[in-house]
Amino acid sequence: NMAAYNASKGGIVALVKAAALDLGPYGIRVNAVAPGMIRTRANYITEDPVAGPAYLKGVPLGRFAEPAEMAAVVAFLASDDASYVSGELLVADGGTTIGVRLPLPDDPLPGSVRSGETSP
Repeated sequence: NMAAYNASKGGIVALVKAAALDLGPYGIRVNAVAPGMIRTRANYITEDPVAGPAYLKGVPLGRFAEPAEMAAVVAFLASDDASYVSGELLVADGGTTIGVRLPLPDDPLPGSVRSGETSP
């Protein structure tokens, strides 16, 4: 049942935005990070010889994140470089959630833009 899981994720986004509205006048920024799969000992899928590669087929960057990469994202949001960023959810998932990546056939389909054919 994904209802509770998905509702909690949406709730976090709403909480970040509401807190940013409430705390902004005090100079307090509120942001969140939505990480993708991170290569750690606790994350079994990154070492699983079957599940790992299967998961990575849906990650446009084709790899798991390293812990230092997520730390850098958090450090950026906490730094003065992000001093005008508030109420945002920074998704750092290697492109996983941007959409479905469908493989293109080696040969373009007749009439497709890739085929170079023009329609009458």
